[in-house]
Amino acid sequence: MSVTPASGGPGITARANRQLLPKDGFIGLDPKDGTVVAGQAPGAHIADTLAQKLKAPYDRLTQGKSADHIQFVMGAEELNPVSDASGTAVLNASEMQQVAQHTSAHGGLVSLLATNSDHGSTRTHVLVLPTDYDGPILLSTVANTLFEKDREGPHAAVEGSQKLLQAVASQHVPIVYVDGDHDGPATRQLLGQMPDGILVGEGKNAAA
Repeated sequence: MSVTPASGGPGITARANRQLLPKDGFIGLDPKDGTVVAGQAPGAHIADTLAQKLKAPYDRLTQGKSADHIQFVMGAEELNPVSDASGTAVLNASEMQQVAQHTSAHGGLVSLLATNSDHGSTRTHVLVLPTDYDGPILLSTVANTLFEKDREGPHAAVEGSQKLLQAVASQHVPIVYVDGDHDGPATRQLLGQMPDGILVGEGKNAAA
């Protein structure tokens, strides 16, 4: 992920260490009419170092809302949720309905490209399923199940895990990855080796 440095205000360092982190979500659809009736809104978050938390008010004063604005692109559509004071943007009910329209009546996985002019881009995934879905879902923890773990956290794929998950994905079975105690960005980098799915229960550096 590329990060473009920007000049800081008086006595404040440049935003060299901020990064755009995704927050995956899920949507439950009414099986009769396809409307969104449940779920967790997907979004993204601009993570700050302590220096950047101090600098954020200066950014907003000089640059306006664009300092933390996050845009989402889904195919040819653009979604522009409002970012809050912490630099977090999540989709509202109307935008979640737009996401749902990109799947069939049986649901599916939708990928959104989240971008910020200063902090690059990232992918946010949304699992969309009807509320009466009774098919299989693969739920997998990350450490020790998919990746070998040492004192610094998971680092290498467990032998056979990629092949197994590819076989599951080829059958269009939804995949949910669970990570409860590790660094969110590092875990997502590791999951780049695996088929797409949603990541839940991320570590302390994940989007809130």
